[in-house]
Amino acid sequence: MKVNMVSYLSFVSLLFFPGFATAKLSEMATTLLPNVVRVTSKISGYSESGFGFVIGEDDRHYYFVTANHVVRGPRPKDVASHIKVNFFRDSSKVYSADLLPMSGEKKDDIALFKIDKIFRGEDNPPLELFRWDVGGMNGRMLMGESVVSIGKKSKWYIGQTPGKIVKSNESLVIVDNLDVEKGSSGSPLIDENGIVGILIDHDLDKTKITRLEKVYQLAEKHGIPWGMKNRQNEIALNGEWCLQEKWLEDSRFGSAVSFEIEMIDLVRFMVSSKNRSIVGVGILEGNKVKAWWRTDRPVWESAEFVINDKSIKDRMQIHGIARDNEDDENYELLMTKREGRISKAFYCE
Repeated sequence: MKVNMVSYLSFVSLLFFPGFATAKLSEMATTLLPNVVRVTSKISGYSESGFGFVIGEDDRHYYFVTANHVVRGPRPKDVASHIKVNFFRDSSKVYSADLLPMSGEKKDDIALFKIDKIFRGEDNPPLELFRWDVGGMNGRMLMGESVVSIGKKSKWYIGQTPGKIVKSNESLVIVDNLDVEKGSSGSPLIDENGIVGILIDHDLDKTKITRLEKVYQLAEKHGIPWGMKNRQNEIALNGEWCLQEKWLEDSRFGSAVSFEIEMIDLVRFMVSSKNRSIVGVGILEGNKVKAWWRTDRPVWESAEFVINDKSIKDRMQIHGIARDNEDDENYELLMTKREGRISKAFYCE
C-alpha cells in the first residue's frame, strides 16, 4: 500500500516536502492556500507587487490585509489607482480590489482592501471556502519559535526551511533566515497554529513582521469585519472508510486498508490509518477532495478525488487518481464509507 495525506497543492513546494520546515508547519501553510492572494498595484506610474490574505467578510465584501507600501508610495498622493488580485486556487482569474482609506502606523506598514462578493455578475467561487486561524492573537510568538511564510517571486511558495524568531514585542517580530526574497511583502507568517503576522520588510537574512494583533486593532478601530461567517458543510466525511488501490495496468483493486477521516473545520480534514502508518490532511471543495499523505516512507503522495452522488444506497464513495512521487507513477484509489458505523464484514476484509 502506497498511501499517506496533506492538503491543497500539486504545486512544487510539497513535492520537495522531506526536509522543508516541519510537518505541522507545512500542513498548516498548505491548508491556508484559499486565504492567500497575489497583489499587484499601479502607483503614480510604477508597479508594485506582493501578497495579502483575508481577514473578514460581510454580506457584500471580503476584506484583506497587505503591506502598505505595496499599495501606497512615500508621498501622500502616491496611492494605487488599480489593485489586482489573483487567488492561488484559480490563478487564471483576476479580481479588482478597492483600497480602504485607513492605514496603520507607519512602522506597522499595513493596509486594508476589499473585493466584491459578486464579480462580473457571478458568485465569486474562489472565496467560498476560506478557513481562518487567529494564531497570533493569544500572545505567542516566542523567541526561537519556528515559522514559515507563504509566497515568493509572486508565486505560491512555502519555505524549504523554517525561520526562527529572534526578537518579538507587542508590535513587531524579527525572524532570522526566513526563506523569502524581496517582493514577498504582505505575505502571512505561519506557525503551527495558523497566521501570526504579516511580512513587511526583508533584508539579507532578517525579516520584519507586523504582528496579527496590529492588523486586528486597525480593523476594529474602523469597523472592518474580522473573521469569516460559519458555513455548513453538507458532506459528512467523519468516520471510518475502506480504501483500495489499483495500479493503472491492473484489472482489479487490491486488498483494502481501513482508516478514519476527521473534519477539523469546514474545509480541512485529517486522516489516520488503523492498520497502516498512513497520516495526512486534505481539503474538501464542494464535491471534490484534494489530499496529501505519507506512510513510513519519507515521500509524500497526493491525490484529487470526486465524491460520487449518493446513488449507492447507504454508502458514500470517493474515487480518483493518486500520485506516487517516489516512483513517478499514478494509481487509482477507491474509498468507501457506509452511513453509520461500518461493520467488519463490510469494512476492509
